[in-house]
Amino acid sequence: MKFILISPSDSTTGGIESMHQFGRAIKDLGLQCEVFYVGKTNKAQEYFSFYGLDKSKSIDDKENNIVIFPEIYTNIIHKIKKSKVGIFWLSIDNYLYRKRDSFLKDKFNEIRSLIGGRIPTFRMKNYIHLAQSQYAKNFLKTKGLKSFLIEDYINEDFLKSAIDIDLSLKKPVITYNPSKGKKYMDLFKKLFPEINMIPLVGMTRVEMIKCLKESMVYLDLGQHPGRDRIPREAAVQGCVVMTSKFGSAENSLDVAIDEFYKTNTSYNDILKLGPKVHEIFKSFSEHLENQAKYRRIIMNDKDRVQLNVKKFIDNFSF
Repeated sequence: MKFILISPSDSTTGGIESMHQFGRAIKDLGLQCEVFYVGKTNKAQEYFSFYGLDKSKSIDDKENNIVIFPEIYTNIIHKIKKSKVGIFWLSIDNYLYRKRDSFLKDKFNEIRSLIGGRIPTFRMKNYIHLAQSQYAKNFLKTKGLKSFLIEDYINEDFLKSAIDIDLSLKKPVITYNPSKGKKYMDLFKKLFPEINMIPLVGMTRVEMIKCLKESMVYLDLGQHPGRDRIPREAAVQGCVVMTSKFGSAENSLDVAIDEFYKTNTSYNDILKLGPKVHEIFKSFSEHLENQAKYRRIIMNDKDRVQLNVKKFIDNFSF
């Protein structure tokens, strides 16, 4: 019996890394796990090689095997005839093509995803479901689907550098991911031009860690399709994290920060953000301490993943 994880060959996103972390945890329990890469490049295999997972040249479709697909590949699940099938829900919003620009656009995109061959949830009763976030688990519950919460953890480089945070290096600066929530971030910048903002783009991992270590606030007004990595990476580098209430950021388990640090994205809501940011700059140590629990959760993510995977295996008695 072995696990076979299906992964795009050209993607190195956080979600795909979550699958490789799941595979590593499976192997650490003494079970066999391989990755079948869909596509012609070796990008993902090389990027995630340190997880030590073997590459499968074909999908070994046998009765005792378990084939795990990311939710983006439900359109090819029908090819599995004998093995047990699992779906790892890494991103609810991406599965639905949901961008949160407007309700009508999101509904149209959801229909488009199904026309494209993705399986609707009412036809997924016989599959194993794994959730990367509480947000995904809650979504599946509304569809009558039981799931196992697996979660994931940030890269070791961020965890190691989090051991020594020098508050004297901190500056009244906001860091942000320019690929997320552009409409809302542009509005924020227009309303508060006096606040210095640094986009996390074009940086090596070392440069990004240095930038976060020197910043007081990380602001993310975009969608949160799963447990996003950059907010967690910023938090352990001593940034006070502020987010929208989209997706996983809405609940207090995936993004375990007080409501003060979360916002809706109407004009009036964003108008209130500037004074909050200035308050954080003024009383930084106090606000950093308010997120100590969030940082502890992140630092323990890896141990929790291993525990969650063991519970999953024990439940199925593989």
